[in-house]
Amino acid sequence: MIIINDEKILRKKSEPIFPSDVVLIENELKKELEWNNQHNEIKGFALAAPQIGILKRIFVGYFNAGDEKRELITFVNPVIVESIDEVMYRDEGCLSFPGQFITTKRYKQVILYDALHPNGLSFYDIESFVVQHEIDHLDGILFFDRKFTGIRKEKEIGRNDLCSCGSGKKYKKCCGK
Repeated sequence: MIIINDEKILRKKSEPIFPSDVVLIENELKKELEWNNQHNEIKGFALAAPQIGILKRIFVGYFNAGDEKRELITFVNPVIVESIDEVMYRDEGCLSFPGQFITTKRYKQVILYDALHPNGLSFYDIESFVVQHEIDHLDGILFFDRKFTGIRKEKEIGRNDLCSCGSGKKYKKCCGK
């Protein structure tokens, strides 16, 4: 079950996960994320182990697999090694804090390494924001901590902008559901 509105638990830093524990926790994360997306109005892109009460460095998420398909991918002991082009991201939300959306500061592109992707992966736009959000969960950081309160910049992704996934739809009708 996804932990809801409990900052005390979600602010704890996760420990590295051992290979022998990956499959069990990965399956639990996938099951919870898929159940949430089938039964709740607010759909999730990803879910980190701390959000289900497991303080291990693993998360799963839906990411582009080409041809506009999304694939559920697992990340084990992930580390962002490079962050490029800080921007505002409007309407960031979290499955652990349903119905709460804020403007945050995130990077438009990140490069991530983990145990399953030792050559690294690059993520752009919405996928970059999702990766940063989930790794923050692993570090006990909540999206409230990334809140942007200053003057608006020109670079931002909002609900009425075209979605960065390439669908040609507005963000609010596509990935911002």
